[in-house]
Amino acid sequence: MNERGRNLLGALAIAITDDIDQRMTAPDLPRGSAAAAVVSIDAYDMPSIDMLSRVLELTHSSTVRLVDRLQNDGLVDRLKGKGQRSVHLCLTASGRRVLERLHAARRSALERHLSTLTPQEQEALFGLVEKMLALPRQADEANHVCRFCDTSTCPADVCPVDCTAD
Repeated sequence: MNERGRNLLGALAIAITDDIDQRMTAPDLPRGSAAAAVVSIDAYDMPSIDMLSRVLELTHSSTVRLVDRLQNDGLVDRLKGKGQRSVHLCLTASGRRVLERLHAARRSALERHLSTLTPQEQEALFGLVEKMLALPRQADEANHVCRFCDTSTCPADVCPVDCTAD
């Protein structure tokens, strides 16, 4: 790829990211790390705070404060684990409704950009994107890449990011 092609690809990545961010910023939706936390808590089926902090690339104390806010907003519950200090996270009914809205916002942004392509072009693009996502990564990096993914449409056993993670 020539320099112009690289530049165009970078611009497309920013345009899609900005579009997703804009659509996910409704006043009653969590933003940034809070939105990623809601999606990740669902995706990782009752993760610990430690796991969530690795997925979000936040310190443990920042993750605890984030979970406190999500719990105060009625989106997340803490469940006692097997150990004395072990805590697992799950979404409340309100959290599940927010999760669906976050997924819908992301889908809408992606559909907007894909609408410029024919179905055949989309299929060709998907094959290339899958190939590009199959870079070897550490498990924590892979989890971070997929922190906004809808795992119901791309489960771990077929996810190119998960399948190539160490």
